Amino acid sequence: MTTDVKVCHATKAGNIITPAGRGAYTAFFKPRAMKGEPADKAKYGGSLLIPASANVKLLVDRVGEVIADKWGADAAKKMKIKKPFLRMEDQVHNFVKSDDEDVRAKFCKEFPFLIRCSSAQRPDVLFANGSKCDEEDEAYSGRWMRFSVRAYGWEHPANGKGVSFGLQNVQLLQPDE
Repeated sequence: MTTDVKVCHATKAGNIITPAGRGAYTAFFKPRAMKGEPADKAKYGGSLLIPASANVKLLVDRVGEVIADKWGADAAKKMKIKKPFLRMEDQVHNFVKSDDEDVRAKFCKEFPFLIRCSSAQRPDVLFANGSKCDEEDEAYSGRWMRFSVRAYGWEHPANGKGVSFGLQNVQLLQPDE
């Protein structure tokens, strides 16, 4: 993987490598089912909190391409299509336990959004030097990491239409709390 960790990069295989962010809700070694779902719906995955300094233009552009390919060039204007970028303002209570509004506002400013990624297949988890990580304890929430993702469109009878990111691989970067 490339060394510029503040910018997204496309791979020859068509994946996008995200900028470095803080991992959260990591399930890279054992799949987890969402609350209320059966065990056979369990997936590998995690969330990535992306810093304000990161350049995510490639991710945003790819989501637009998927929308245009699946539903047409004007679909984003005509339809309500869910996008994979979650605003931190709506999620901050999951990450900041302080009731201090200034602390919460600072966190939202530092990490304005996050993406959730999942996969039915276990992703490869690598250290920054390219060596394979087999220790679940190394891939913890809070650690800096990058994801290799692939955008795809979906339709669901109850949840409408949207674009999500499928998790391909994970690169673990510097430890943090």
